[in-house]
Amino acid sequence: MPTATVVSVSMGVMKPVLEKLTTLMGDEYKKLKGLRKVVTFLQRELSDMDALLEKMDLADELDPQANNWRKV
Repeated sequence: MPTATVVSVSMGVMKPVLEKLTTLMGDEYKKLKGLRKVVTFLQRELSDMDALLEKMDLADELDPQANNWRKV
């Protein structure tokens, strides 16, 4: 009977711990999912910027504002 009591107490303690871990893991998953969207957005933005810089590099003449932007 004492063994059954120890197992019962252990399971009683584990349930709240597992629930808390599940909640924390769910929160982390949501953060990572949101981060994936941000990284995808940044990849697209940087790709567009790279394409524009290549286009500007091939241009013979640039207006002063574009010339300043390219230097930065």
